[in-house]
Amino acid sequence: MLAHPELLPEVEATLQRTKEKAAENGIELHYPTAELENPCPLCTENVLRTCFVSFRGDVSPCVTTNLSVKDGTAPVNYFKDKAYSRENYIFGNINEQSLIEIWNSPKARKFRGEFEKSLAIQDPGMRYLEAPCQHCYKLLER
Repeated sequence: MLAHPELLPEVEATLQRTKEKAAENGIELHYPTAELENPCPLCTENVLRTCFVSFRGDVSPCVTTNLSVKDGTAPVNYFKDKAYSRENYIFGNINEQSLIEIWNSPKARKFRGEFEKSLAIQDPGMRYLEAPCQHCYKLLER
């Protein structure tokens, strides 16, 4: 949310011009929209087809669910003016299992299944998604 909502039209116009200029140069630009109540059914990270592997070998749905922080600490994520603890969401570790085993693990399949369920219904919101995705602006990027 903007501290000064009266600036929203100017901000949106600037972002749109920047997105158009980026496209002219072959760059895809995504940014959260002001429409916080209408998330996309699938985020820009495309978690149905991709995953993120950290330097430790931990496999997660995306970079925002696998932040490199000191063990025992969690960064704070602000979403719709509320603070949420951002816990890592790990499917497995490639030092212990193959990537295909991790990709097909029950936890990974359940995670993707929630997104697939959302794709199958009209206006799903974020209610079916796993906890880290329920408070993520990636679903609001256009």
